[in-house]
Amino acid sequence: MDETMILMKQKFYESIERREYKNNSAILSSEKYLNLISDVKNMKIKKTQTRDYWLAKHYDLITINGVETLIYPFNENNPNFKIYVMIDDMFDILNSVHKSIGHGGRDRMLFELNKKYKNITQADVKLYLNLCIPCQQKKKSQKKGIVVKPMVFNDFNSRCQIDLIDFQSQPDRDFKFICVYQDHLTKFCILKPLTSKRAEQVACVLLDIFCLFGAPASLQSDNGREFCNELINSLREMWPDLNIVHGKPRHSQSQGSVERANQDIENILTTWMQDNNTNKWSEGLRFVQFMKNKAYHSGIKRSPYNAMFGTDPKTGLTSSILPHTILQEIPSTENRKRKQTEERQNARDNLEIQAKKMKNLSNAKFPEAKEGSTVQLKIPDVDRGRGDPRSVIAVVLKITEDGFYQLGCKSGILKQLYARSQFTTCSENLISLSDIPQEKQISLRSAATEQSIGNGQGFFKCTCITKCTTNRCICRKNGVLCNSKCHQNQSCTNFDK
Repeated sequence: MDETMILMKQKFYESIERREYKNNSAILSSEKYLNLISDVKNMKIKKTQTRDYWLAKHYDLITINGVETLIYPFNENNPNFKIYVMIDDMFDILNSVHKSIGHGGRDRMLFELNKKYKNITQADVKLYLNLCIPCQQKKKSQKKGIVVKPMVFNDFNSRCQIDLIDFQSQPDRDFKFICVYQDHLTKFCILKPLTSKRAEQVACVLLDIFCLFGAPASLQSDNGREFCNELINSLREMWPDLNIVHGKPRHSQSQGSVERANQDIENILTTWMQDNNTNKWSEGLRFVQFMKNKAYHSGIKRSPYNAMFGTDPKTGLTSSILPHTILQEIPSTENRKRKQTEERQNARDNLEIQAKKMKNLSNAKFPEAKEGSTVQLKIPDVDRGRGDPRSVIAVVLKITEDGFYQLGCKSGILKQLYARSQFTTCSENLISLSDIPQEKQISLRSAATEQSIGNGQGFFKCTCITKCTTNRCICRKNGVLCNSKCHQNQSCTNFDK
């Protein structure tokens, strides 16, 4: 038995000791096991007490390899032969069955154990599984929940977000992308069709928007190349106060507001194309933009148009047919400005209410992890090989003032800080702070490679729209065949015929 298994066995019995099994007849200590054997022998000689009849119903003896073994009585009505397990043998039995079924889960283990053993419970199986490091590494991470730290801003243009919707699979002539620009406070969005996602086109869109509404204090985007480009950064020369920030790599939750807007925009655009029986979605973007901005938003409790301009959009009327009495009732410029300020303040207040609700839900789903706790950190598909574990087992080293966590694993301290929603706490402490090399910092991909049995990262996926005939295709470049996850291009040449 290797060192890891010895440590696992030690923790298993320590956990058994901590649990309250004093009145649980399923757990049989060596002393209790031998006493039961003695009582069953006496019961077989002469039944004199009520307990003797109870013993006869639940226990019997059989000799296996010269050792008296306690079993559950079997007969024609109960043909199953089941052994009572002494606590000293429980871990070895659980370990043997677990490996024989390929590290199967709770239900598979119980199915196999119930064939032969009588007193191993579901709680014992769950305890063993919680201590099995390979099982914790392969287990799926908890689904992402609410944003841990919601953002609320006071003014229009305090923070805006930009993102792209990929329409390459359904291009409209030369247009293949939709640029989505959204103000965080009012949720007012601007949609522009793009022929490519090159930085030059994105910069042109931003230039038009900034010249119309002014540049925001902070512009947030993901880590796409189109946003991490010198051309985009050069916009700061024209607007020195502009601060460009990027979300965490492969973490769409940091762009949560605009990501949710993207889904809504796609749904509205889909229905617009169906209603108008056309696939020219670029022509419908202006109408989708208007419908999106005049629709009620549950976060700010009003439409984005109302939060932006302080009034509902005017549709279907022209000023030329309005009577003079109605024109006199139209609010003055001062009133409109006051109304606009009130609407934005109300939008901010409602966002604060929503932020508190999100925070409470987040805390309920992801309670704070204490320093020294063992956690399961999911490895992105692109950072691990196909046959590698899904997760890295790490330990919480410290919690920053902003509520982010510094984690460490047996390979070293992970460089990136993590939000609470990015990892799952383990019910048992599988590694300790002393197991972490304090002098070594390491990336998550390197940690995944070090625990890999193979060569580590090996997941490739291309998004080519051509035939994948050159090394511009990441799959062909790495000697990997394309698969159904890459693209829907039927003319691809880089696949197994």
